[in-house]
Amino acid sequence: MNVAASFNKKYLNYAIVMFTSFCDSNLGHNNIFVMHSELDEADIHKLSKALEGYDVDISPIDVSADISTLRLPTTTVWSNEIYYRLLLPDKLPGSIDRLFYLDVDVIVHGSLKELYESDFDGADLMACADSNNTSTVDSFTNKVKEMLFYRFKDDFKYFNSGVLLLNIEKMRGVNTFTSYLKAMEEWNYEMAAPDQDILNYVHADKVKFISWEEYDLFARLAYKAGWTYQSAKEKNKIIHFAGDKPWNFANTHFELEKIWWDYAALTPVYTELMEEFVESAMSNQHLEKEAIRINSDIEAYGKAIDDAKAILDKFASI
Repeated sequence: MNVAASFNKKYLNYAIVMFTSFCDSNLGHNNIFVMHSELDEADIHKLSKALEGYDVDISPIDVSADISTLRLPTTTVWSNEIYYRLLLPDKLPGSIDRLFYLDVDVIVHGSLKELYESDFDGADLMACADSNNTSTVDSFTNKVKEMLFYRFKDDFKYFNSGVLLLNIEKMRGVNTFTSYLKAMEEWNYEMAAPDQDILNYVHADKVKFISWEEYDLFARLAYKAGWTYQSAKEKNKIIHFAGDKPWNFANTHFELEKIWWDYAALTPVYTELMEEFVESAMSNQHLEKEAIRINSDIEAYGKAIDDAKAILDKFASI
């Protein structure tokens, strides 16, 4: 199978975990395409070394020349790398007819072969409903409503761009990076989720929706809905740690994160990841503040109990 991701140096170790999960769950030959603008030879070697136990060919694709003169909208959450998936139809070898695009914060823990070989039925891509299909009209910005809901009305469904199966054969020469940039201009660059909004805008009537429960389960939302580690392992094949990252101690953690750490343990960067996690835990002020708050609540609760006992004693003496 063919699979691609885009990331920078900061996310290299997390990409190693993601690709390890993909390869370990889908044994056999796989082609990995890395879209980037700053990775060097040592970074690619680190990735190759981490995956040397699997039958993979790794092809780095440097897109720095394509984006160097552009002023793409970015935030502290959205970096330039989110746009690199829009270059895939332009940059992939002509022999590639389809491939998965996966964000580095997903874990693949089941075979994707059946999905990979399924019929596109004329669609440009396959994707899942965003946010476990919990999004409502009110949850979108006015710009999204203007550009998407009013255009597609009752037929519109918004998909997540973190897990995509792309019909490269159909998209090549049609969905070029230039055409995506033109779409951004039509939005006046006012995208809330830049690449995702544009992909929905361009492909909304040419997408084949697949099961989010099976192929793009948002971990935090799933946990709140009662999914457990065991139920996710049984019913799901791709779990998505959107928003709250399992490697970030600052988040409140939950059971489904264990799936990510299961695959992290298979990688040569596991110790490095654990050391970073422990270091962030030791220096995290959230725990201290939370402990102070809890102690304060306990003291207040104790005082309330003492006051209640005093009142009861007064009544008892009457």
